[in-house]
Amino acid sequence: MKKSTSSVIVAFLCLFFISLAAGCSGRSVGGREQVTPNSAQDMVAFVDEAVAYALKNGDTVSQKEFSSDGGIFHRYGGEMYVYAYDYDGGCVAHGLYPDWVGQNKIGLKDPQGVHVIERLRDLAASPDNGGFLEYSWEDPATHKLGKKFGYCRRVNQNWWLGSGIYLPDKSKDALISFVHEAAVYGRSKGVETAAAEFQQKGGMFNRYGGEWYVSSYKFDGTCLSNLNNPEFVGKNELDLTDENGVRMIKALSDACKTNGSGFVNYSWKHPVTRKVMAQSAYCERVNGDWFVTAAMPASDAPTHTLYTDDADAGFRDVLVTMISQAKDIRLTIYELDDQAVVNAMVQAKQGGANVQVIFNYYSFVEGHKTDPNNNPDAGEGAVNTKSVFSSAPTPVPFVNANNYYAVTHQKTFIFDQNSAMIMSMNLQPSYFGGTRDFAILTTDQGEVQEALWVFNQDYQDSLTPKSDLQEESLLWSNGSPDGGTSRPKLTELINSATKSVAVYTEEIASYSASKPVDPILTALIDQANKPAPNAVNVQVITAEMSSNIKYDPNLPTRCYLTQNGVHANPMLTTPSLYMHAKMVLVDYGLPGARAYIGSVNLSPGSMDYNRELGIIVDEPEILDTLNAQFSADWPTTHPDPSQDCTETD
Repeated sequence: MKKSTSSVIVAFLCLFFISLAAGCSGRSVGGREQVTPNSAQDMVAFVDEAVAYALKNGDTVSQKEFSSDGGIFHRYGGEMYVYAYDYDGGCVAHGLYPDWVGQNKIGLKDPQGVHVIERLRDLAASPDNGGFLEYSWEDPATHKLGKKFGYCRRVNQNWWLGSGIYLPDKSKDALISFVHEAAVYGRSKGVETAAAEFQQKGGMFNRYGGEWYVSSYKFDGTCLSNLNNPEFVGKNELDLTDENGVRMIKALSDACKTNGSGFVNYSWKHPVTRKVMAQSAYCERVNGDWFVTAAMPASDAPTHTLYTDDADAGFRDVLVTMISQAKDIRLTIYELDDQAVVNAMVQAKQGGANVQVIFNYYSFVEGHKTDPNNNPDAGEGAVNTKSVFSSAPTPVPFVNANNYYAVTHQKTFIFDQNSAMIMSMNLQPSYFGGTRDFAILTTDQGEVQEALWVFNQDYQDSLTPKSDLQEESLLWSNGSPDGGTSRPKLTELINSATKSVAVYTEEIASYSASKPVDPILTALIDQANKPAPNAVNVQVITAEMSSNIKYDPNLPTRCYLTQNGVHANPMLTTPSLYMHAKMVLVDYGLPGARAYIGSVNLSPGSMDYNRELGIIVDEPEILDTLNAQFSADWPTTHPDPSQDCTETD
């Protein structure tokens, strides 16, 4: 698991890989030589040079040169080259794939559905004669996705050309280079031209899906550009303060006036989640009148954020906001018929977002299994989701999951390729405020990209080899006992405890005296029965799955665990709360404490045969919240009556 250290969410797209469509070539992992962050201007100059060469030498000569291996338009060891197309999408030159010449590539899409050549063509044909585009492509060597930053320009009425760069890994050094690039641009272009460029969504200084952008201010605090807060432009924001009283713009202004550049730490809203988070901003003086600045999450900001599904937590509002702001939305879901969430996805698709949904192959979204007009599990506000998606003015694409999996029980959103919401809750009206549930938003790029890779495999109805499930912190149930990572990682997590194990699981492996005991139950019992002083306090809360406890399928297992040293209690279902969470928290309060959150129950069907996803996290703030909730819930639970346990023996 990747370690993350302190306060709020963040870090979006970082490592990017090879594109087969346009832009640059090169290795997609560790050994690849990367161009520096300020090479966007090098790319623009390179494209401008190529256009000038084409206009001077004519179509035939220039197109031949652009396709020449090792020619004058192969730079940075072949990392930068020219691609060129006519306005119908026919390739007329390509520095990496000369065999593409003569082929029509207008339909070429990245895995997010972006029509790369068509979008670049439209930019070249626009009144601006060109523009910038971020797009993704799969590295065939790693099955990972990454971002490229491309720039194109019109040559004449017959064809256009472009090039691209790899975006660098995010770091403070990369932020410094990014801001320095903006300062150099400001000095060369002047304040009006530079400020206008900084304010362009999709412009040269709007990167990583919009997470990085440049703001500019006069030293007196007057805002010249702020893409994320356009209402600031023209206003004096010298006294703008964060929640801790930091005068952010004044601090930046002072740093630039005194030292020419510097870092300032403050808290401000994240552009996607709108959650306040710790940020580290860097600024550089352009000249004596103004400065430029950009921010990234503070170096100690974690990559995970916990959400709960309590009535007061507003999780529905969080999801609707994230859906409305995203340009790319992927969802794998077991149950979805909440009207607010469904409508938000329809509106996002109608607004131009790429939306794709995978439903469990026998779906609850058409109504409770068989009756599309009567879904007793959904509650007031439920809709027939597939009908709504199909009949929308811009239909929302969806597929049924591969029935290779006993159940596709996973509940995960992926937003803009740069964040993933890994949930235990379904998206039905009764679940918002009516269940004990948790979700983790991750912006760790290894985790996000693996989730995205699996989504694309599942959407295409392709199975996922276990060898492709490499992220240590992710738990995948993959359709067969030896094909996934959920069971071994949950077992390892339980076995690692030295002090305590706290478990929420809606369902738990069934116990029968006539059958072998499931190893996950053995792991819990073994921990509880270690010789003193090494015994581990093991507490398990399951759902009460029947109004008549004698028919609760979890009862025999709770009784067996209790008889063998584990504290295993049901959380009684009430009209306002159902225990639906899946969590394992080990060694709270000790170094090395960790917690699992996700869709995976501690049952063989869930761990071995379903499609499921969970995540292991270690941020202290998350563990504090989980422990506080479990500690509050435990006293409300009670052991099963001994008579009921006797009757199950």
